[in-house]
Amino acid sequence: MVQLKKIDPKVVLLITSLILTGAIMLMLGPADKLDGRFYYSAAEAEAYLKGLTLVERGFYLYGESLDFWLMTNYSWLLFLGFRFFSAPTSSFKYLAFFPGVLDFIETISIMGFLIQGHTLINLSALSIISCIKWNSVVLSFVFILFRLIRLKK
Repeated sequence: MVQLKKIDPKVVLLITSLILTGAIMLMLGPADKLDGRFYYSAAEAEAYLKGLTLVERGFYLYGESLDFWLMTNYSWLLFLGFRFFSAPTSSFKYLAFFPGVLDFIETISIMGFLIQGHTLINLSALSIISCIKWNSVVLSFVFILFRLIRLKK
């Protein structure tokens, strides 16, 4: 394991912020939010969003606002991990922002639907973006974890 005295304070701050923000989002948001699902169909998304009460929409919008902070935190955490394991001149580290960009598109689209009743992109595309987002987040963290394990050997 990496020793605590070697962990960058920025990493500790980002992880703490991720946990706290995620907990607040879970407590305030409606159950089974679209953002938290690995995959959903366009029909499921439309039925879910249209089925929310006015109060649930308000809480969902508040949670989506917090999602901007969450995506900023995990994007920077991924960036720090990718930067640690890539050459200083490598552009590889910028791939860490890919999941955050997809999350931004998803969040803006859901907020648009909650406010205006429609999204800027097709709901089918939104479900694909969400699936790619989750896969890229998981693969990114697995990459960092794998590299940390190999570093200790």
